[in-house]
Amino acid sequence: MNKASFDKLPAADKTAFLEAAKVAVAANRARVDEDDAKGVADLRAKGMTVIDNIDKSKFVAALAPVNADFEKQFGKANIEKIRNYK
Repeated sequence: MNKASFDKLPAADKTAFLEAAKVAVAANRARVDEDDAKGVADLRAKGMTVIDNIDKSKFVAALAPVNADFEKQFGKANIEKIRNYK
């Protein structure tokens, strides 16, 4: 959904959309964490070395254009609500 479509939604639907996005983000984060843990365990079981402390700044830099596009489409305040969901 783009920002123009989002802006046309009634307030209740916007709230429902943001709540659903929070749930989706949390579920995806949990799935990724589980996949990561399983992948690390599988590699270690095969006797491979796993680098635990990687340079995350490279990933952050690579994702910056994606984050900027999301902020442009949905508004920084809405994205911050989703990012900071616990």
